[in-house]
Order: sequence, then structure tokens, then C-alpha cells
Amino acid sequence: MQRMRSPLDASTLLLAAIALVMAAAAYLKDPGLPVLGAKAGFSVLALVLPRMVVALLPAGPIQGLAVPVIAGWLVSVFNSE
Repeated sequence: MQRMRSPLDASTLLLAAIALVMAAAAYLKDPGLPVLGAKAGFSVLALVLPRMVVALLPAGPIQGLAVPVIAGWLVSVFNSE
């Protein structure tokens, strides 16, 4: 059985640290910039999130169907040699 990865792996922590450093730099330049950046980020998230949900819904069944088909094809290719 495969263990689930922690949501706080190294790449997530690195991205969070970069975001905090960038927010601090923006705050030092102008205290209102982090708020503007957060608003822009949330507007992009609102645009992308529904599309991501719709795109990910068929991903599970496709993965479940494609793996046996590809495995069967590979077996037939290597058995024919």
C-alpha cells in the first residue's frame, strides 16, 4: 500500500517561503501592494479553479481505464518478439 505524501513537503514549504519573502518585499515598497497582489491572485484562482475541477473529474476514470489497456498493449508487443 502506498503512503500518501504530506501536504507540507519540501516543495510546498519552499513555495510558501518564496511567497512570504515576495510579500515582505512588496510591503516594504508599498504597504498596499500585498493586498493588491492577493486580490489579483484570488481573481485568477476564481477563474482557474472551476476549470481545474472539471478537468480533474475524468482524470480518475481515465487513469483506471488507460493503465490496463496500456499494460495489455505492452505485454502483446513484448510477447510478439
